[in-house]
Amino acid sequence: DPERFAALPEPSGPFTVGAASRLIWSQGLDLLVGAVRRLHAAGRDVRLRIAGAPDPDNPESVSEQTCAQWAATPGVSLLGRVSDMSAFWAEAHVGCFPTRGGEGLPRALLEAAACARALIVTNTPGCIDFVRTEREGLITPSQNVDALADAIAALMDTPADRARMGANARARVLSGYTE
Repeated sequence: DPERFAALPEPSGPFTVGAASRLIWSQGLDLLVGAVRRLHAAGRDVRLRIAGAPDPDNPESVSEQTCAQWAATPGVSLLGRVSDMSAFWAEAHVGCFPTRGGEGLPRALLEAAACARALIVTNTPGCIDFVRTEREGLITPSQNVDALADAIAALMDTPADRARMGANARARVLSGYTE
């Protein structure tokens, strides 16, 4: 709903990546946490906010121990279930969907796009049906921590490109991806 997910100005403060999904292994959040670790090790000030909770009925669910390890990573915040996703995207500079595949087009990706956020996705069906390289965001190979870190750094360093891609992402949602 483009009325509920309006274009938002970027937040102030440290560069923040938003990710929203169930905490299951196929979503690739472990790869994203690894990318943030690498960026921090390289001296980059980046934050990662993850909206979502484990899915204990799913055999792919991330364990509470893994969640605790991720939360202990500098710059990483696990928020649990978030009811106001527009407010969540207001706190992120970009949306990242590092999925390993098997789910189609994530609704959260469309919500981030509607909020005019540039997108980082993996080369998986669904994600690449929406994101076009350098238009709505950046596409990385699946299961590649280095490529995710490089994509995050690229968008950190190019605010004009980020703004252009975010505007394109919103326009793409409005062109036929609404309820």
